[in-house]
This record gives sequence, structure tokens and C-alpha cells, in this order.
Amino acid sequence: RSTYATCRVAAPIMIETANKQNDERKRPPLLCCISSFGGKSYTFNVAYGVGKAGVDRMAQDMGYQLKKYGVATTVLYPGLVKTEANLQMVVDGTWDEASGNLDL
Repeated sequence: RSTYATCRVAAPIMIETANKQNDERKRPPLLCCISSFGGKSYTFNVAYGVGKAGVDRMAQDMGYQLKKYGVATTVLYPGLVKTEANLQMVVDGTWDEASGNLDL
């Protein structure tokens, strides 16, 4: 929900920025969302996958709607991140099952 709320606030600013660009050779403003391959393949749990799939779809649909205003969208998948929580799962012995045996 926070990703949607942030994009909803950012979209009018991005449209305004696109409108101020006079040179057609300039790149469009880019609204970038962070997601994960967990939206395409099982990783961790249902809620994680559904949340990431939702971000992917939201960015795709926003791109469709914002294109006519000169705003582009994309999604980045940063890959595995060694967060404290993920490292603790390794220590606890739960990482392999939760991640589908991905290397951290």
C-alpha cells in the first residue's frame, strides 16, 4: 500500500516535470519501483510473493496510464540482499527452505 501511496503523490510531480521539458530529445521522467523476482516465482511466503507481484503489475499499469503524459515507469529487482533478517535465517537454519535453496 505504501508503494501505491508514494507513486500517487509522485505522479503529478512527474507529469509537471515532463510538461516543463521543451526538448524532445530529453529522456522522460522515470518513476522507479523496487520489487523482487519473488513476484514471479515462489520465495519466502504467499504474502511476500503477492506483494511483489502487485508492485510489478502496478508499475506496468502506471506506465500505460502515464505514457500519454510523458512519464516512464520501471521496476528494479536488486537481487538477494544480506539483511539482518536473512542472515538470521541462515543462522537459524531456515533460509534454504524459505528461499528455495537460493545462495545468500
